Amino acid sequence: MILGLTACHRSAHLDASPAVRVDQSTVSTHAVNLLNPLRLSKAEWAILNKEPCGGEHYLEYDLTVSALGVVESAALLPYDGSCDFVADSPEPPPVVSSHLSQAESILRAQRFAPWIVDGHPARIVVRTSVGLAPPERFGPQRTLPALASGDDFSMSLERRGCEGRCPVYTVAVSGNGAVTYNGFAYVATKGIQRDHISTQAAMELLNRFRQANFQSALPLYSGEFDGGYDVLTLRIGERQYQVVDETGLEVGLPNAILNLEEAIDKATQSARWVGGRQVG
Repeated sequence: MILGLTACHRSAHLDASPAVRVDQSTVSTHAVNLLNPLRLSKAEWAILNKEPCGGEHYLEYDLTVSALGVVESAALLPYDGSCDFVADSPEPPPVVSSHLSQAESILRAQRFAPWIVDGHPARIVVRTSVGLAPPERFGPQRTLPALASGDDFSMSLERRGCEGRCPVYTVAVSGNGAVTYNGFAYVATKGIQRDHISTQAAMELLNRFRQANFQSALPLYSGEFDGGYDVLTLRIGERQYQVVDETGLEVGLPNAILNLEEAIDKATQSARWVGGRQVG
């Protein structure tokens, strides 16, 4: 039983106003938190990839979202990744359908900034998907060194693009809070931009790296699908750690490592330079 719902939350769930369908391209610009994938076991992942048609590595849903940005319901859409597609609403293969309740829980944990329609926050319907992924993979367990001085660290995110029109840029944060952005292609602002965040915000980012066990991640997560090429780098004193995410979810990139990419974007507000990529 869930107790203590506020009046706002009650009204969000009881809202009977008609839902307006919006384009799925707006999901990323309204998402407050990153949507983590549905993790299958190693054996289940192997079964999925042996499907006659290769299987689909995602489940599509129609989400109904309240005017407050809370997910009210998630309706599973037809799964067309199997060769036995014979009806208008084929079921996912058993290895996937056994996890549908988990997929819905992932979707219901998603929060959005409200969609504004005719000048007011609106109840909407939007198509989105939950990615499927194998178990997370780490390398040998290592410990990050202690700081020799309070600001002797830095971190950076490089988005090196994809086969499409993915933004290509680098954003780096030093322990003293200095932010350096450099835009190269498919961004609103090309060239170098400088800014500053608080030393506390920089330290919080470093703590995110520690909590993600970044130093124990594999140096490369490379899959077959080209969804982008991102590089995370952390330096503490003379030690440097780097993780390359080349569509890594399909080969076990941990959720926490993927979330670090968004954390750097959000902390530096890189969206103002990248353009069309609202963060948080």
